[in-house]
Amino acid sequence: DKKTKKARRQSSSEKGDREAKRDMSAERGAARLREREEEREKAEERRKAEEKRKERDRDKERAGRRSRSRKNERKSRSRRRSRSRSAARKRQTLRSR
Repeated sequence: DKKTKKARRQSSSEKGDREAKRDMSAERGAARLREREEEREKAEERRKAEEKRKERDRDKERAGRRSRSRKNERKSRSRRRSRSRSAARKRQTLRSR
């Protein structure tokens, strides 16, 4: 039951094709796994960045509120001062007349 050279060659090449196919599909599977893992990592990074940004916004908001109240205090103080100055000026002019 000797195969001819051609038949032997053919069967070995077919065997090679089968192995190549198997390797290719395995590689494809590995690539898919890698891709999925990368996607997961990217999603994680995005989520972390989003959380960080939200936190920063919250901090900024708090700081903004604080500085706003300080600014308003300053404004009202200066307003009070200028009011009392103008009142003093008025009193002075009334006195001099």
